[in-house]
Amino acid sequence: MKRSIFDSNSEKRIFRKIDSRWSKYVEVYPQIPVKNVIGYNQVRSLDMPDKAKDYLLNTAFDFVVCELQTAIPILVIEFDGIEGGFSQDEQYISKATPINDPYRKLKMHRKLEACMFSMVPLVVLSFNECDFINQSNDKLMVVDAIIGQALECQYYNKNISEHTQKLSEALEFGGSEAAEMYSIEMDIMAEQMNPIKRKIKEITNKFPFWTHQIVFPRKKDDHVEGRFFLRSGIKTVKGKMKQKVLLFVDIAMREVNFIGCENWQIFNTIGEYCLVRKTEKIIGYDRASWECAIEEAQWT
Repeated sequence: MKRSIFDSNSEKRIFRKIDSRWSKYVEVYPQIPVKNVIGYNQVRSLDMPDKAKDYLLNTAFDFVVCELQTAIPILVIEFDGIEGGFSQDEQYISKATPINDPYRKLKMHRKLEACMFSMVPLVVLSFNECDFINQSNDKLMVVDAIIGQALECQYYNKNISEHTQKLSEALEFGGSEAAEMYSIEMDIMAEQMNPIKRKIKEITNKFPFWTHQIVFPRKKDDHVEGRFFLRSGIKTVKGKMKQKVLLFVDIAMREVNFIGCENWQIFNTIGEYCLVRKTEKIIGYDRASWECAIEEAQWT
């Protein structure tokens, strides 16, 4: 009897969700053999027991996200719906061991180890990262921010030689200020590769103003959290700083990351996107609505 290529119906639903949302920007393939992504010889050269190598040569990754047309891998996703695990600093984190697969944690660790050795980003996700974020008006998932960030990383990696040369030239002929300006230009070019950040820019360009910010999330129990503000002004009164806050959103998520991407980058993309969507919904684009919101906001 023939069986599905997916390990579960949940995995199949997640694949369809990711593929339908990202098909214009990447190609997503399910159940791709590890050796096809890492390379047979690369697996054989890994510093691990032969039994672990044999496992890798006979198993597959759940999803592989690739460049359009070239099918070059830019991100590997392991979906851990069974245990609700996730990856952090190239380690697999799960609170329980399934009875039917007591070596699951070790297997996941071997996959992470192989990808780290080959510099292929791998991230372990479960339902937490594949459900819609309420604050985004059901338009964004954590996995979306992860894939968007992977596209930025891919751009950097493909152009690192050219960027390094230009950065060196900027430093040599224009000094540290010119180098800093070119670094900012590099960041802007990379962000253009991220469809989520392009959408943020598209919407905020319609607003009378936008206050971009970077929030470093606070660790709390098994997640990180932080608050993103839309401010219209800051002033000092009797030595104390006061601010006019029009709107804010609170974001909480598990601390997931992958090679070349820190959690705070994913967190900030999600936070700004959610704040943009809330602003769009509550204040809108009309300048008069913004002026009214500013007038009604209190100094705090």
